[in-house]
Amino acid sequence: MSILSSILLVLHVVFGGSALVLGLFSTSSQKGKKLHKKSGFYFFISMLIVSITAIVLSSIKGSTFLFHIGIFSLYMNYSGLRAIRNKKLTPSTSDWIVNIASLINTILMIASFELVLVIFGLISLQLVYSQLRLFYFHIRNKEIPRMTWLVQHIGMMVGTYISTFTAFLVVNVNFISPAWIVWILPTVIFTPMIFYWTRKSTAQPKIKTI
Repeated sequence: MSILSSILLVLHVVFGGSALVLGLFSTSSQKGKKLHKKSGFYFFISMLIVSITAIVLSSIKGSTFLFHIGIFSLYMNYSGLRAIRNKKLTPSTSDWIVNIASLINTILMIASFELVLVIFGLISLQLVYSQLRLFYFHIRNKEIPRMTWLVQHIGMMVGTYISTFTAFLVVNVNFISPAWIVWILPTVIFTPMIFYWTRKSTAQPKIKTI
């Protein structure tokens, strides 16, 4: 293994571990408070490094699988942060570029016919479609549903956490067969939580009546 590959691998593992811990702090802390914001931001930075090192390592090792997963994680991480900083969800040039690149990556994942990549590719397809649909709404000056930015933020950031938790399980859990169960287990566990957190965070306060 080259020195560059070794350095990238160390960075990938260290920041992957940091993302696991920071993600727990972010999801378990009260939303909107200082701990949530701080841990969430550093989680974003950690996952940014994890995704970039995964993409570079995939190029060095010739792993198309790692490349597609790296792009997928990078897309969710970017979109999750953008939603909280661009609550009107007005698309910028970089948003268009990221989503088109992700759409291409999505098509390639599905076209690979590898079970795990197809599953993640279908998830990615739904996410990209939702994003491009919002862009279309802006172009046509259509009203965007209430709290859409928060729904997108929760879904994308928890999705990013799912990706790093999945990688952790795949590397460390080798006693479950068939292996694809380990790949999809975090998605099965955390997806209902996304719906729960989204419902809880976007619910309108009840009006008390006398």
